[in-house]
Amino acid sequence: MSLGDALAGARGRNPLTLGQVVPSASEMSRSPHTTPPGGSPTGVGMLMGALIVPGALGISTIAIALPALSADLSLSAPQAAWVIAAFLLAQAMFVAIFGRVGDRSGHRTIVVGGTLVVATGALLAASAGGFTPLIVGRALQGMGAAALWVGAFGTIGARFEGMDRARAVGVMASCLGIISGAGTLIGGVLTDVGSWRLVAALPALALIPAVPSVRLAPASPPPGAAGTRVDVVGAALVTLLASVLVLLLQTPSVDLPAHLVAALAVVAVVTAGVLVRRVRSVPDGFLPARVLGSASYRRGTVAIGSLLGAYVATLFAAPLLMLQGHDWSMTHIGLVLAPAAVVSAVSARAAGRMLGRVDPFRMAVWSCAFAVAGVLLGAVADGGPAWTSVALCLVLVGLSVGQVAMLAAVPLAVDPDVRGLATGLYTLGFLLGGAIGSAAVAGLSDPLGLQGALACVAALPLIGALLAWASVGGRPHGATQTA
Repeated sequence: MSLGDALAGARGRNPLTLGQVVPSASEMSRSPHTTPPGGSPTGVGMLMGALIVPGALGISTIAIALPALSADLSLSAPQAAWVIAAFLLAQAMFVAIFGRVGDRSGHRTIVVGGTLVVATGALLAASAGGFTPLIVGRALQGMGAAALWVGAFGTIGARFEGMDRARAVGVMASCLGIISGAGTLIGGVLTDVGSWRLVAALPALALIPAVPSVRLAPASPPPGAAGTRVDVVGAALVTLLASVLVLLLQTPSVDLPAHLVAALAVVAVVTAGVLVRRVRSVPDGFLPARVLGSASYRRGTVAIGSLLGAYVATLFAAPLLMLQGHDWSMTHIGLVLAPAAVVSAVSARAAGRMLGRVDPFRMAVWSCAFAVAGVLLGAVADGGPAWTSVALCLVLVGLSVGQVAMLAAVPLAVDPDVRGLATGLYTLGFLLGGAIGSAAVAGLSDPLGLQGALACVAALPLIGALLAWASVGGRPHGATQTA
């Protein structure tokens, strides 16, 4: 059964966990500047968690509402995939951009602007009567979520140092994991008792903690950082290349003329070539040459992106597969998938204790192996509730452990003075992997069926495992390695 058939079959029904998202900008590695008075690490961490949680819910909650959304707006399979991909692409691109903007103008402006953009996107998406306004709204939500993420880390980085900073980040991550971990259940309940439009409006909840967050956010940039430039051309090239690749992945399920597919392929090749020249001619641009020069960094970033791609693809397909053989509500499906959040939290904690005793890249190999097994199990389970739940648990174990391992190792694969930039680009690769995963499972669903498409996505974490294995036992830092 194809994804298009599954979406069509959902008409008339009442119908990622994203978990701990990795830090997204230079704030985590920068020394603190002026520290405003007031606010404990725990209190500030909880407030910043409340600020970014609504944006994190933009993936896991909307995935469970996709059958109802697609039925209401008559979306095709590739169009449904763009509901997730648009959010992730926008978030990925603007995380790095807003990191630079925050360095120039301070993070208070970032928090104010991000909140307004998220609210605007939520209003547009929730009121959308068709595909175009929905996707524009989702892209604005992703853009605003990126700004709030940067602003939250910038605020913590400005106010605390040492163990206090670590404590604040830990509290924020815990809030994020607990709430976003329940995303499938939250999305299912809201879809059943109200509508998918309530789910689409969820990111607007960032308005509630925005006022106290703005008061805490630093109004001025850190010393010496105000001259940081934003490489708009480099960012535009990366955005164009990623968007074209997502479109190409969807072509098997879209009736596009052969000449248009060829044109997209040419655009991808040309854009990639121009981007390579841009990196060489502007070594400190959007994709810094000193960061990309590390083979371990490149491998680790692709590996973590492959894990998010596997997770998003599984989360995208699981509700549709279960609806094939069960006349269930979305709340019921959310309950079946909810245990994965608990497994994710436990595995992340266990992974943290393993750091220092096990090579992080070896942990990444294990993580990718779990994800491969989970994706394949989800494909052969054919919507069976028990095995589909187990499949999502396996994928989330891989994602959670991989996040902990790669965040500890990948930024250290480059020289200390560029680790802030490296962390931002690492997050870029992480989120782009999610967009590619959703596009792949949608694009391959018509020729291969939904189960076959999901099975093919297992190639992503398999590639990640091979790349991570190539860096096992490598140097912990130093940017220049040979691929």
